[in-house]
Amino acid sequence: MSLDLNFLKKVNDNYGHEAGDHFIKSAADILSVAVGDHGEAYRVGGDEFLAIIYGDDPETTYQAVVKELLQRIDDFNEIEQSEIPLCFAYGHAICSTGQDYSIHDAERLADKEMYACKHRMKVERE
Repeated sequence: MSLDLNFLKKVNDNYGHEAGDHFIKSAADILSVAVGDHGEAYRVGGDEFLAIIYGDDPETTYQAVVKELLQRIDDFNEIEQSEIPLCFAYGHAICSTGQDYSIHDAERLADKEMYACKHRMKVERE
């Protein structure tokens, strides 16, 4: 799962880097809890995250993680009441034994899907 935290630059520009750090930490905590014991979540760059999710039924497990993630984001935004909501663009790819591509290929596919999600979100805001 590839995720990009939206609006970090806007938070930094409008409220300062301390607020940006809180934004990143909050996003990381939410993602970590949503992934739970289904896998591991990692911050890989400024506003970029990866989650590796394990399960016998990868698509069902992924959908459960996304549902939990979106619910926790909604709860956070309701409590924070910020003008700039916490929001991720995300995508995923499944990598399993017997496939002819590697985990690195899966990461690239998930990243491509994440950017398509980011584009759709931007179009919806306009």
